[in-house]
Amino acid sequence: MMIRIFLVTVLLVVFSFSTHAGIYQCVGSDGKTVFKDSECDDDESLEKSYDPQELLDRTTIIGGGVRKAYGLNENLIVNASFENELADWRVPVGAEWVSVGGIYGTGALVIQAERPPEDKYIHETVVDQCLSIEEDKTYEFTAQFFTATAPIKSSANRANVIWYESSDCTTGGQWGAYLEPKKNIPGWQRLVRKKLSPSLGAKAVLITIVQKGRYSNNGRAHWDNLKFGAIQTHSVSSTTIKNTNSQRSFFTRFGSYNNE
Repeated sequence: MMIRIFLVTVLLVVFSFSTHAGIYQCVGSDGKTVFKDSECDDDESLEKSYDPQELLDRTTIIGGGVRKAYGLNENLIVNASFENELADWRVPVGAEWVSVGGIYGTGALVIQAERPPEDKYIHETVVDQCLSIEEDKTYEFTAQFFTATAPIKSSANRANVIWYESSDCTTGGQWGAYLEPKKNIPGWQRLVRKKLSPSLGAKAVLITIVQKGRYSNNGRAHWDNLKFGAIQTHSVSSTTIKNTNSQRSFFTRFGSYNNE
């Protein structure tokens, strides 16, 4: 994501001089990467070249480096199939990228949480990504999941949706929904949650991929082909806010609490 933001900045400068210039990503003999509007020098190797207009056409940058979708049926999640390893995801210890662990033999996210101590605390290994959303949209969340080891509880592995009032997913969090794989199904599972309406005032959503080491049975959870996107537009005033619990849960990016 940061490379793309940098490239957009570079190409805007390039456009100010020439609408026909290209952008070249070059690696020098010292191993350093530079971006320039002319071809690489003799002592540099070409890593990649970019067409400025093409990059502008497929890039939207908003505050905080969060990507905003253009319209309906577009995947907001960046690097959703992990073709670019774990770029654009916040990744803790216990999560890794594997090159052939995906459903089609491609890259995948793998989480294998350590079994925590037997105490009263909740221990989770969490990979997440913050996405900008629009309140007048209804969303759909899908993912594909595999583990060769049946967990002790189905809730050992989940992908969660948490709505946030702040655009950077730091304040005003409210629980949305989750994807939960079935416990004893062999092979890959396709998980789907439809008709997800943002909480009132939400500007962003935090997608978290979670494993609880206490219930995972030391299993390696493979995640691939995640998608979160708008499927229809609706009137915000007609949105029904449902709360299935007697308590309302609020979240920050680093914890949660209940308002009784």
